[in-house]
Amino acid sequence: MILKLIISLISGGLLDKVLEAYQLHQQGKISKAEFESRAQVSLQENAARIEQAWAQAASETAKATQDTLKASPILQRAWAAVLFLQVAVLTFYQIGASAFQVITGAEWPHPGISLEWAYLLVAAMIGAGPLVMRRP
Repeated sequence: MILKLIISLISGGLLDKVLEAYQLHQQGKISKAEFESRAQVSLQENAARIEQAWAQAASETAKATQDTLKASPILQRAWAAVLFLQVAVLTFYQIGASAFQVITGAEWPHPGISLEWAYLLVAAMIGAGPLVMRRP
């Protein structure tokens, strides 16, 4: 009984719905196609609830971060410094590295993964969480 309660809490009710449909199928009250349909609907409902929960968590995190930034001049300066440094890096690799190649004929060494991290950091700093989850 306790194990069933724990599994129900962890699965968010998904397992209960699937097991109920399975029992109905085993008893011959619903067909295999109906069982599969109910299981698929339960999975889709659960996926939608999980996505909504992640979106809400990302939105709340972004709001809390912005509230903290508003209250702390030190964090505002640090945030601005990091943002402008990363934008400078990205601008250099968009313009400066190309100009270097045109002027010297030699290719600027590839920065590797650090350039991708610069893009990700800038996106995160401008509030990528709610943007990624497609919800305000």
